[in-house]
Amino acid sequence: MLKTFFSSNSDDLMINDLRVAIFNLLFAKNNDGEFMIKVTNKDLSDKLDKIGVKNIFSQNENTYDIVAETTSKLIKRGLLEKKDGNNFYFTPDTKERLTFKDAILGEIIIDPEKFKNTLLIKDNIPTDDFLFIEDCYNNQTTHIIRNEGDRKLIELQHIINHALKRTTPGSALIPPLKKDNTSLSSLLNDGFSGINIFNYIATIGRTEFKMVCSTTRKIEDTFSVSSLANINPEFDKEHLKWMDTNCKEN
Repeated sequence: MLKTFFSSNSDDLMINDLRVAIFNLLFAKNNDGEFMIKVTNKDLSDKLDKIGVKNIFSQNENTYDIVAETTSKLIKRGLLEKKDGNNFYFTPDTKERLTFKDAILGEIIIDPEKFKNTLLIKDNIPTDDFLFIEDCYNNQTTHIIRNEGDRKLIELQHIINHALKRTTPGSALIPPLKKDNTSLSSLLNDGFSGINIFNYIATIGRTEFKMVCSTTRKIEDTFSVSSLANINPEFDKEHLKWMDTNCKEN
């Protein structure tokens, strides 16, 4: 498990990064895994070295090359699996791995049936980072979602909060997709923005395409409600409608 720290002038962002790092560290320890920190700031790397925190300083985003030795060990131990045909890896999730005692939050029980729209599902999508969402009112975990490393995902959380009438700062409920015959063309015909349809789907963490994709054609090539139906998704046009109104295309 690899957590990347980026330089930032935002205290809130750094605090959030620290929360994510702590959560990832505890998650790795409770699942017999290994945790490494990658930093893009040499000064931060030097400070971590001084206090004995193992870290990697690199601006190379090919994390699998950097942690090749660790990755190989985890594969041999059955804690990582290699997806056929490429160099992506994913953690095989089992019911046992979704329940563990967190040193800060206490016992965390993640019901696979209840949390189908989180990253902790068997979708074979490679993940090397978690985005830990907490309720700031009571400091309870609300969701654990895949973090694709795109700052836009973090920005969209505020929009999603409002769309779902959640006013709690710092927490986000990920909108689900309904099992119906909704298609990209029908949504576009209804006047929805192509990029916001894409953002809505990508934020859920259900699909393999990345949020950096910005053309309607690329969205159309990969968008398929039918392919999502086997994991019981739900689609709510009201949520998308609010996002479409408030998240303008750049």
